[in-house]
Amino acid sequence: MASRKALTFAAAATTLFAGLTLGTAVTPEAEASTATRDSYADTVGNPTFEAARQKYGLPKDMKDGATLHAFEWSFKTIMENIPDIAKAGYTSIQTEPIVKIKDNRKLGTGNWYLNWYYVYQPTDMAIGNYVVGSEDEFKEMCAMAHQYGLRIIVDSVSNHFTSDFDVIEGKWKNKSYFHEDKQISDYNNREDCTQHKLSGLWDLNTQDDTVAQGMADLLKQTVADGADGFRYDAAKHIELSDEVFGGKQSHYWDTILKNGAQYQYGEVLEDANVREADYANMFNASSVGGGGITDSSYGHEVRNAVQFKNLGASHFTSHSKVTEDKSVNWVESHDNFANGEANIPQELSDEWIKYGWAGVTAQKNGMSLFFDRPYKDGGTYGTTQGPFTEKSKLGDAGSDLWKDPEVVAVNHFRNAMVGENSNISNCGDDNCLMVERYAGSAAQDGMVVANANGADKNLTGTGTKLANGTYTDEVTGSTITVSGGKVTSGSVKAKSIAAFSNKTRSGKVSTAEAYPNKGTIPGTSKKITLRAYQASDTTYTTSDGQSGSYKDGDVIKIGSTAKSGQVITVTVKGTGADGETIKHTYSYTKHGDPTYDPNDGTQSPCDKYCMQYMDKNGYDPDKYIDAEEPNYEGGEDATVTAVKISGDTSMDLSATQSLQLKASVTTDPANSRVTVNWSSSDESLATVDKTGKVTGLKAGTVKITAKAGDKSDTVTLTLTGIAPVAKNVIYATKPSGWGKMYAYVYTGDGASAVNNAAWPGVEMTAADNCDQTGYKYEVPDNLASNAKVIFNDGGSQQYPGSREPGLD
Repeated sequence: MASRKALTFAAAATTLFAGLTLGTAVTPEAEASTATRDSYADTVGNPTFEAARQKYGLPKDMKDGATLHAFEWSFKTIMENIPDIAKAGYTSIQTEPIVKIKDNRKLGTGNWYLNWYYVYQPTDMAIGNYVVGSEDEFKEMCAMAHQYGLRIIVDSVSNHFTSDFDVIEGKWKNKSYFHEDKQISDYNNREDCTQHKLSGLWDLNTQDDTVAQGMADLLKQTVADGADGFRYDAAKHIELSDEVFGGKQSHYWDTILKNGAQYQYGEVLEDANVREADYANMFNASSVGGGGITDSSYGHEVRNAVQFKNLGASHFTSHSKVTEDKSVNWVESHDNFANGEANIPQELSDEWIKYGWAGVTAQKNGMSLFFDRPYKDGGTYGTTQGPFTEKSKLGDAGSDLWKDPEVVAVNHFRNAMVGENSNISNCGDDNCLMVERYAGSAAQDGMVVANANGADKNLTGTGTKLANGTYTDEVTGSTITVSGGKVTSGSVKAKSIAAFSNKTRSGKVSTAEAYPNKGTIPGTSKKITLRAYQASDTTYTTSDGQSGSYKDGDVIKIGSTAKSGQVITVTVKGTGADGETIKHTYSYTKHGDPTYDPNDGTQSPCDKYCMQYMDKNGYDPDKYIDAEEPNYEGGEDATVTAVKISGDTSMDLSATQSLQLKASVTTDPANSRVTVNWSSSDESLATVDKTGKVTGLKAGTVKITAKAGDKSDTVTLTLTGIAPVAKNVIYATKPSGWGKMYAYVYTGDGASAVNNAAWPGVEMTAADNCDQTGYKYEVPDNLASNAKVIFNDGGSQQYPGSREPGLD
């Protein structure tokens, strides 16, 4: 960069919105396990597990059951719900990715919008992240699931890492471990689709033996910790073993699938040149319990049917590219919901999701996957929040639909009919769907009927393959009678689902909960959402003196009278639908730091996108936690008793232009977190930043003050000499409407990038002998050549604009 380069420009306000991406600090990689647990032998071959599985009537093989996708649930949340998940008839629970991920907790702590997808941006091959929890919690969750006859499927991101190379953990921060930095342009070209970057994410070099072994070790460790199966995210973007690109043979799948899991399937979204059958066969042969791929075209057809309120039987039988036994089937997935497939999320009501679930799950199909939407979500696309209404936080349990009596009855029906023949047809019209399962006797046979009509559906005269006999609906207790291949009596209520058989199970799932179910009280108080489902007499009590009855969705605030460091508890109670007592207690620490991750000992940073978000919304990133939890100061309830400044109090500007002061603060209670505010009596002589770093400008005497609470300390700083004239100076004119002006100077890209400071860079100072719009910045010597600069106001305005390179 040229010496004393002068720049003058007029910049219009430019809003930067490029997807919020944040950095993270990471921990050393956990040692890879060489031991392989045999999941099948450890569960189905274990008498204790088998007794629990049979108690809840769950299938022996995972592919024959239904799996609950606990979307963004934490391990703690899953554990709290495990007894009810077993009771609801799910064979397996699918978790989110469990490895270290890109950390953006600083931005709207726990909010869904622009945050949920970071679990799909790994930074390391080590277990534990801030959304789901620690590796120890994962082990505890798996062990508890097995006590109830349940199995755990982990979503594995084996295709890529995060899009932000700078936050990748040290060992993997090596570009030889990734394919070339090039985006996919043709998804139907196998080489392009498998060897290049998906949505900007760093694509793992799956032909590299170190990468393959690292992923294999991670998966083996996950199974050793208790996992029983895997979903492979973006599996079609990983080449098959017989595909050779760039002269390189891949042994990736051959290496990583030998991990001890009993069931494995891949997300293989169907297209023109994907080789769906080959992927399905590979996964099915990978484990003793089989596997397969997502049947995305089948799911699309089902969603079209329920979106447009049509239960025509043909919509539920269209497995076109993969056989049904090697398929994983759903009404909707997290991608359909969160990424906005047409307007489906808000157009699919709970009622129609249930009809779709009945059609998909009651028949003889591959594994069924129930996607649990976030609590009270399904907003309108085109708004700033997508489908997310922010009625819950990442880590919380989602919608209660997974435990709806009709959904549960369909699950129980499926579990009871493993191996039996299947027939699907309409009962009189396209708003009445009938799924029959039959083996030749009334003791074995049954049918599920979804009646979307506004009137009761009389089934008398309807043809059927069921054996002669009487069958009882698990939901209502009503019956149908069959004789001579026809239903002779019985009906299904309007807008309802009935599951008729002689294998019905009793018991309803009832819950009383509070969310978030862990964490801190970072501001003056914290909002807690009280939840209840099919429970009566629900009450709450808190350790800070609150109590009362509540209904689902009520919100309370806790901690407003608590002192810093005090633990506040919330206890919820209720009576379940079957008369059982429900009770849970949750704990929260006042003024704990919500950006602190006990799993890795790090705090969440705020990068340039985060800074712009903060500025746009008027938040201070050093104090901001969440708009719902205001006034965070880190210790308003602590009394500051003394402040003392230490450090040098003289500066020879000819030798140095900065020094660091430190403020020691004494509080009651001791060691409480407080905010220290620094100030300078004359900023033309010296400035001081929020950390106590003083920058000297010219000779003179200036007072520097540190204040916390109502206590302060002041030191007098003497500045002598003259600072050397900078060799490299940028001059620029501040645009109208900008409050401040920053220079972000950088060279290189990715791992080779060097900058003058994290975004937004360094604040420019008023230039000598210039009017009030003239500003300057002294460029460090290491950035004096071949560097670029982006000017910005520290918020949403910058020049050049978003995604444009800086000025030379």
